[in-house]
Amino acid sequence: MKKNICVGLALVVGCLTFASQVVVAGEESPAPGEKPITGELMQPPPVITHKVEGYTVTAKKNKCLDCHGKAKYKKKGATKISDTHFIDRTGKVLTNPSSAYYFCNLCHVTQDDVAPMAEQPVDSGPVPAEMK
Repeated sequence: MKKNICVGLALVVGCLTFASQVVVAGEESPAPGEKPITGELMQPPPVITHKVEGYTVTAKKNKCLDCHGKAKYKKKGATKISDTHFIDRTGKVLTNPSSAYYFCNLCHVTQDDVAPMAEQPVDSGPVPAEMK
């Protein structure tokens, strides 16, 4: 079924977070377990393809790790956290996610089925010469 998909992107640089949101009209919404929408960025953070309402992510508890952590992802049938998330800024390999990657929702955002922000014509015609 064709749906309008809202894809949020977040980019974390140092301690600054840049976020944007785009609506892609007519894209198919993936079912759980299917590949999420990909973007133009080189290896962007994957989008979250399930609801996260009520998920606790604090300094002491990260609900995401209940399914996506190294110890549980196979049993839960979930995607494993990238191995890059277990390397600190000095290159040391850790047994738990690095604090730089612990708060998942700083980079990963949910993929939602939403209405487009504005109507987009299917065919807008030729581009005027002055705009080329």
